[in-house]
Amino acid sequence: MQVTNLPLHGFSTESLNNKVVSANGFTHGQLAEAFDKLTEDMDNWKMPINTRIDCTEETLMKDACSYFTGSSLEIVLIEGEVFNVEAKGYYVMEAGYYRSIQ
Repeated sequence: MQVTNLPLHGFSTESLNNKVVSANGFTHGQLAEAFDKLTEDMDNWKMPINTRIDCTEETLMKDACSYFTGSSLEIVLIEGEVFNVEAKGYYVMEAGYYRSIQ
């Protein structure tokens, strides 16, 4: 499922996509496109993420993952200029919400 064009109440798609929403200066539109790319091979974008990214996209992909799932994208292996990355995803999969945020 792509998040790029999900409607949000009270915002036009254009105004939302141009809004800077990350501390690194990325807009909602940039993060949505990056997250769509990050999750393109997944049936359900809310599940744990395990994929490969180009090293030049590290900051963008980390911000996109955090913005849409609330989880951290971690590098698990570096193969030249490609990073194998993982994130817990949108669902809290381990001990439950309250134990996970402590």
